[in-house]
Amino acid sequence: MDIVDATGEGWAFHPDLMAVSPLTLKKRWKKIDVIRLFNESNNSLRIRTFYPEAYIPRRSLARIIAEIGALTAQVQPGKPQLRTGTCVARRPVPGSVRRLSSR
Repeated sequence: MDIVDATGEGWAFHPDLMAVSPLTLKKRWKKIDVIRLFNESNNSLRIRTFYPEAYIPRRSLARIIAEIGALTAQVQPGKPQLRTGTCVARRPVPGSVRRLSSR
């Protein structure tokens, strides 16, 4: 499995050994390669978004990696991004009194 660090250097993840190794065929990643790696990933499909390739000339490699990292940080593995219900925290109504039990 390919991994790219914040500087654009390529690494290899070996899940059978639970190890990350600098020994990889692709040592330096280009902007387009990082974007395509994200756009073809399960995370991109899960959050139903992609990173536009049109941003390549206007952004540095470090910025592209940071923005893609921020997108993937929104995703929790194994859980769909779209919520089916809402969770609302109830706030006390201003001016209301909260009664405590007499115990």
